[in-house]
Amino acid sequence: MKHSTLRSTALALLLGATALPVLAQIPEQWNAGQHYYNITEAFGFGVYGNHGGAPGCGVDYQMVDVNSGWGQNYGGIGSYFNVPAGSGIQEFYVRVTYDNSLQAYNGAPWILRVDGQACSSCTAEVVETFASTPYQSGPYTFYHNDVKLKVRHTASNNWPTGVREFGLSVNYFGSTFQQTEFRFKAVMIGNSFTDLLGYYNAPALPYFILRDPPGGESYASMSEGSTTCSGFSQSVTTGTEENDFVRAKIGFAGSIGWIVDVPFEIYAEFGVEVTAEQSETSALEYETCFEASSEFTTSASGTPDDMFIGSAIRYGYGMMKVIERPACGTITADAKFASEAVSLISSYHHTESHIRSTLIPQLTAQIAALTPGTSVYDDKVNQLNVWNQALALNDSIKAAAPFALTRAFSGGGAGQTFSQTTTTSIKRNIDYTVALEEGLSFEFGAYLAGSGVALGSSMKMRTEYGSSTGASNQNTNTMAYHLEDGDVYDSHTVDLYRDEVFGSYVFKLDSANSRTSCKYEGGYPLDQPSLSVGTLGYTSMAVNEAPIGSDVIFPLVVCNNSDTTRTYYLKFDAATNAQGAVMQAFGNTLIPTTTASNWNCWAANASTPASRSHSRTSVCWTSTTSTCGSIRFAKRNTRPMCDRTSPSPPTLVQGTSATIAYL
Repeated sequence: MKHSTLRSTALALLLGATALPVLAQIPEQWNAGQHYYNITEAFGFGVYGNHGGAPGCGVDYQMVDVNSGWGQNYGGIGSYFNVPAGSGIQEFYVRVTYDNSLQAYNGAPWILRVDGQACSSCTAEVVETFASTPYQSGPYTFYHNDVKLKVRHTASNNWPTGVREFGLSVNYFGSTFQQTEFRFKAVMIGNSFTDLLGYYNAPALPYFILRDPPGGESYASMSEGSTTCSGFSQSVTTGTEENDFVRAKIGFAGSIGWIVDVPFEIYAEFGVEVTAEQSETSALEYETCFEASSEFTTSASGTPDDMFIGSAIRYGYGMMKVIERPACGTITADAKFASEAVSLISSYHHTESHIRSTLIPQLTAQIAALTPGTSVYDDKVNQLNVWNQALALNDSIKAAAPFALTRAFSGGGAGQTFSQTTTTSIKRNIDYTVALEEGLSFEFGAYLAGSGVALGSSMKMRTEYGSSTGASNQNTNTMAYHLEDGDVYDSHTVDLYRDEVFGSYVFKLDSANSRTSCKYEGGYPLDQPSLSVGTLGYTSMAVNEAPIGSDVIFPLVVCNNSDTTRTYYLKFDAATNAQGAVMQAFGNTLIPTTTASNWNCWAANASTPASRSHSRTSVCWTSTTSTCGSIRFAKRNTRPMCDRTSPSPPTLVQGTSATIAYL
């Protein structure tokens, strides 16, 4: 213990001094009380910054013998400092004002202990100091020291109590100077993580939707060298209610510590020069960014067909343990589900028509053949739900998109490329389930608005796309699109809207002011052929009591109901002609075809009949506005006259008694 006479003399000298220089900045957490032990006397102790904890707390510290017991009483939670805790090395700064017989200097190391234990990876170093000229107090020479220490530590947040006790002492040739230690308790504000608990596979989720504009040769694109970003977040629940979802943590590039510290590409397809990565923009808010090393586009032919871009990813999971201090006398402990990508299962870019007409029917058929309750069945049902939600997500974004501008273009030209700038400001979500291979304990499940999860059982997840205005993951994208159509008679008026979820665009054809041909996109239909049997407007015809051995004629009436002269292309389907009917059209006898591609539209013009009729599988004709012509089927009757059921006319295409494929 410092002798009282010596301490009093030292105080008198200090109090009588004139304006001793000190460090300029007072820490946000500061106690100016005097404490002393042995020949060291302190006049203030504090921590810079509040580190996310409540400000203005009545913090306190002690000076004790270095060998005294830990867990001293500092006056309760309200007297504890706030310091940061988390993964890796954490750093904070301390200011100490004190007198003793050892002069402080920059770079001097101090000894740091946490909860009574030395920490080999922890350091405390003087980074700024003022030391007065020496003064005498009895037989002792004293210095007035005012130092700023940089403290670095790796202590966890000590969840769920959230409190640790720190000790700082002057290092004197490897030992604590004069056996004197400054001690304080602190709330360890921040996050720590459990060990890796297990793995799960997420379904194939969309990460971006690239909208295809109207026009036969129009397309949307991610331009070469461009970066396109949109916000997202993830929520989970082990409960059953809609409002049970709670935000989850997603780790990137080893930020949690389970995976190697390298960037992870969440989208990569062979032959596609586009990659995507995800990053955290603030606590529990994230963004996905696509980078195109060469231009990536929707199809430049056919009707508009939006493109969905995404991946299925395998994740490692655990829990993030959170300590917060909302008020000086309150410490809260929370836990959040945490995931970190392990491997890429698959990536895709699918058109909307492919999802609707191929993927969904395939999954539906597969599910029907599986046993309910099995993992395979559950995975298929889960993916089917995701596809349906992805389509609904796209529909809802397009329906609510705000208007931006109108563009008009005519067919037959070279087309033009434009760009649209959009800022994200709204959110949409897709819900799904994941099977936790190693389950989740009841202790942690309770923090997810429910209970534990058995091994291999499912937990609900929600991916939220977009961002709110002013959020950390709000993005502004400028994206290109090209408008063009090869048919000189086509004209398009296109309204552009802003997709404020993905930061992209939405296209809607103004049908009242547009004219389009095959493939028909909307507006006035330039191609309006019709086909009747026997009499205009009829789709079937019966001939009764035809003589055996005679030809039965079925006249077909073909019409152009458009207000524009058009060229059409006619074929018929061999699969529906089991009785051997013969078609004659414009002097050509047609040979039935069974090749499905031959039923599609043909780019026909006035010269096509001469150049194509030699194949005898098809014929073209050009018809002026609102006119009709006649062709015929001939079928030799081999039935007895008493059989009054005439041979049925062959079905040409697509399940009607006669159908024209046209462009």
